[in-house]
Amino acid sequence: MPTFDANRLQTFATELLATCATAEEAQRVAAGLVNANLRGYESHGVMRLPYYIQAVTDGEVVSGADLTISKESPTHLVTDANWGFGQVQAGRMLDRLIEKTRTAGMAIGTMIHAGHIGRLGEYCEAAADQNFVSIVMVNSHGAAVRVAPPGGKAPRLSTNPLAIGVPQEGRPLMLDFSTSATAEGKVRVKKIAGEQ
Repeated sequence: MPTFDANRLQTFATELLATCATAEEAQRVAAGLVNANLRGYESHGVMRLPYYIQAVTDGEVVSGADLTISKESPTHLVTDANWGFGQVQAGRMLDRLIEKTRTAGMAIGTMIHAGHIGRLGEYCEAAADQNFVSIVMVNSHGAAVRVAPPGGKAPRLSTNPLAIGVPQEGRPLMLDFSTSATAEGKVRVKKIAGEQ
């Protein structure tokens, strides 16, 4: 497997994304993708670039979308990502939730209509950097039905990933996993490599 300098790879990814995204989106998404590669999550790294660019081309992801707040209290947010880039919209929501947590001691948020938000551990790491515990969960909007429920024979569920981050001295405790036997992205990596 070839090795690339992370800074050069991020510059390349940013420039490529800038062909179909705003500068903010291109920078944030590229940083998330390269960070995933550096953390060993190839399934959520730069191999996703063609998928993201195609999603914008096909109108499945909307560049420049606002994060709409549907409902809000001092401790919660209900948001609509308006099919914007998932990493950008999830990052915006996390920033708002961190502000609320500083004031109220805790916060919870939900988001609908988002593109793929990338590696969940990215958000838990950001929360841990601010000394907050976090739990991030994702399901699909029905398009990625790949998992049979316990005792089932046919797929009915998404891979429903889950991440937990706990700050501690040194490095935070991080759990980031799919609740299926195999993460969907790992299957993509194998397919791209021409492997079984």
